[in-house]
Amino acid sequence: MSLASWPSTFTAPVHDVAVASESCLIGHKDKYGRTLAYVFLEDATFLNADKIRQGYGFAVTRFPFKHLEEFCRLEKEARDNERGFLTKAP
Repeated sequence: MSLASWPSTFTAPVHDVAVASESCLIGHKDKYGRTLAYVFLEDATFLNADKIRQGYGFAVTRFPFKHLEEFCRLEKEARDNERGFLTKAP
């Protein structure tokens, strides 16, 4: 499995779960046509943060946004604990 396909593998099981709310970010789409959104599931899970917490996402720091500090903290925590694809190479 390629590194690029890991994030979609992480979220694949969630597609069958009803999304309680989807708050789109400014711009709504990135340059690749992907929807940019904060996704909260019915059980109040913040999917974006959960991906980063488990080491399957990154905080994009190029532009400021509402959850920047939280995402950076979660990414550091995942890296420090070698979660997901943020493990150290052998």
